[in-house]
Amino acid sequence: MKTAYLDGAALSDRQALHTALARQLDFPAWYGGNLDALYDLLTESPGDYSIIVTGAETLSARLGRYFDAFRRVMEDSRVSYRETGGAPAAKPEAGPKPEMTPKAEPAPGPEAGPEAEPAPGPEAGPEAEPAPGPEAGPEAEPAPGPEAGPEAELAPGPKAGPEPKANPKPNPSQRRNPHLQSCNHKAVDLSLLHDTLEEYAGVRGSLISILQKTQEIYGYIPIDAVYHIAEHTGLSPAKILGVATFYSQFRFQAIGKYLILLCKGTACYVNGADRILEAVTDELGIRDNQTTEDGLFSLSVVSCLGCCSLAPVMMVNDRTYGSLTPDKVRQILRTLRKEAEAE
Repeated sequence: MKTAYLDGAALSDRQALHTALARQLDFPAWYGGNLDALYDLLTESPGDYSIIVTGAETLSARLGRYFDAFRRVMEDSRVSYRETGGAPAAKPEAGPKPEMTPKAEPAPGPEAGPEAEPAPGPEAGPEAEPAPGPEAGPEAEPAPGPEAGPEAELAPGPKAGPEPKANPKPNPSQRRNPHLQSCNHKAVDLSLLHDTLEEYAGVRGSLISILQKTQEIYGYIPIDAVYHIAEHTGLSPAKILGVATFYSQFRFQAIGKYLILLCKGTACYVNGADRILEAVTDELGIRDNQTTEDGLFSLSVVSCLGCCSLAPVMMVNDRTYGSLTPDKVRQILRTLRKEAEAE
């Protein structure tokens, strides 16, 4: 059994947690470093792993709800899991072995005397003959019982109905990992993937191409599509998620009608990008990598848009807005919302 010792005081964030698990439990290279892949790996062979967390209270305060979800993964995967609140106890150093004291020989006891002859018992008398019992009389004939009447006909029972149908095969969304976090749980039309899966059927190394096509079709990677791809390619959902989460080009959330790319590069940062980001989050009520509930706006903070002379700058779909101020940003977003409502 492989054992991972996690020191909560030394783990600064989620990535450090998954990195420590992957190193100590010798996870495969495609492990994506997320709760979804961790759940699938542990449930494949829960008896092979043991995880011990020391300083659990510190780690819980640092990771918040993410650590609560980690605990649920440990419980549902039935892996050997234990946590303590304090620091790991140091192993005691081995001291010198104590000298063995010789066993004391038993003191000689008194010598046994001659065995005493048993005293003679009383002589047995003649066996007494058993007293004769009363003579057995003639056997009594059994009394005749009542004659058996005609057999009663069985009453007809209810006719058997049709056999119940077997439960239908569960769809991928019913079997999926309960810990998959996605902002969009709407059912998707999986038949749209038919042509893509037929095109790459049996082609080795085609997983990234299939994922790219999937994102072109839906605008993101739906979780149901991951399980659908797994059924047709023979790959495990954990491996597919590991690859998809490794590359930043893939996303697991449906984007809104307007995709906002807000730059926080050096030029934009020194010109007040933080104030622009604050204005966007206040106006729309979302943070980085989130989508508004009405599906109109999605926000993504990027490192550079290549428009440093216009800093601070943002892009909405294919349009670029530069020399921004918080008031200007609010006006732009309100105008876009009115345009969407008018359509």
